[in-house]
Amino acid sequence: MKTVIVVLISIIVLSDSSIGQTTTRQTRIYEEHSTRILTRINVDGLNKTSESVVLSELDVTIGKELTPSDLGESFKRLYNLRIFSSIKFDLKKEGTNGTILTIHLKERWTLIPIAKAQGGGGITQFTLGAYDINSLGTFIEFGAQYENLNGNSGFVQWFRNPKLFGQRLRLGYDIWNVTRNRSLFTNSVPDGEVAEEIGGYTEHLERYNFFLDKEFVYWFNLGIGFERKRNVANTNDVSDEIRVKNDDNGIQMPGVLDEYAYYSYFRLGRLNYKNYLVDGFQSDWNFRIGDSGIGGNESSRRVTQTTRYFILLPYEQNIGFNFSLGHTNSDNFQNNFFVGGLSHVRGFQDGQFIGQNFWQANFEYRVTSLRFRHFIVQQNLFFDIGNVSDEFSHLFSNSPKDPFQSIGTGVRIISPKIFRFNLRIDIAKAINYNKVTDISFGLQQFF
Repeated sequence: MKTVIVVLISIIVLSDSSIGQTTTRQTRIYEEHSTRILTRINVDGLNKTSESVVLSELDVTIGKELTPSDLGESFKRLYNLRIFSSIKFDLKKEGTNGTILTIHLKERWTLIPIAKAQGGGGITQFTLGAYDINSLGTFIEFGAQYENLNGNSGFVQWFRNPKLFGQRLRLGYDIWNVTRNRSLFTNSVPDGEVAEEIGGYTEHLERYNFFLDKEFVYWFNLGIGFERKRNVANTNDVSDEIRVKNDDNGIQMPGVLDEYAYYSYFRLGRLNYKNYLVDGFQSDWNFRIGDSGIGGNESSRRVTQTTRYFILLPYEQNIGFNFSLGHTNSDNFQNNFFVGGLSHVRGFQDGQFIGQNFWQANFEYRVTSLRFRHFIVQQNLFFDIGNVSDEFSHLFSNSPKDPFQSIGTGVRIISPKIFRFNLRIDIAKAINYNKVTDISFGLQQFF
């Protein structure tokens, strides 16, 4: 244990040193122009993006003195838009006390298609759509997709405007009308038992979500939202095999969830992106109240938080930590947390573990092994762990069941020139459950 602690401290010190060296080089250039007056800003390399998008992110102003901190913050903000693959600041002295700032940019492709299809057991499903985070070069996100499950048509449509009225004020909405199948599994315990599918149901979801948030300073964001949701569960579009399993295991369909809810949320810290590399700390908290007094049949409370911390090492290495925690007092089955698999703990079935409380933690070590002009290959080692319980007091104990854990490795194929182009393959082995090694495919980083 002492060895592990020493290694972790060494990694953190080394990461701070590498970041410090890069920052020092930039700061040295910025300091040469410190207290000089910014006389002009030139923006070079834009084909799609409006120049106003770039200028609105800068913390420097024409006619005012330059400072290294303002220049450094402007550089980070432009990269955090994630629509540029390369950013370079050139500073040139003009006259006795003036400076010209030239920003050289390379844009990324941001119009992303959505297409997927799957079938089996008498079930067919396909999805088609597209989205763009830089629609018409305005940095407004707009997306839509069409879905079809066994002839049941559905759609999802969303909108985000991060610069409402030219301020750091974000307005957005999501509209959902979809049909999804959800499987139910035995809750495996660490005694050699293998999780088995014991049933399932079809979920018909209508959801309308609206939100507004504001960045007060770069490390603090506060928002509010309102959600209308209706969730109906039945077995109309599951296979005959699933219906038989439901009958054999006495599984009853959950009731209709009809809910009106309002919520608030805040963000502390900030993650800084430089293409496929990340550093920084960010913690997001959400407090949601379902209120039957304003409509629907559900009154509930729900709290969730996600905290992430990334360390940037030399030679394009990244270490990432993620911790998520959630609690709800809702007895409604659809409002429980479904943990495991695609977005929580690799090596298990998707949504295998169900409960009113959950926690999960993820660790990844990422290293860029191959670099080409249009794509890079990144490899990783990971460890995932989590637990669910209907009793919060049992959530961090060994009773009624131990946390489920997995370890594994993976590879990512990433294009620095295309927004969010990241093909992911992971091979995970459950540690304390008797389960065969699991191979999963996905898009984007796991967290």
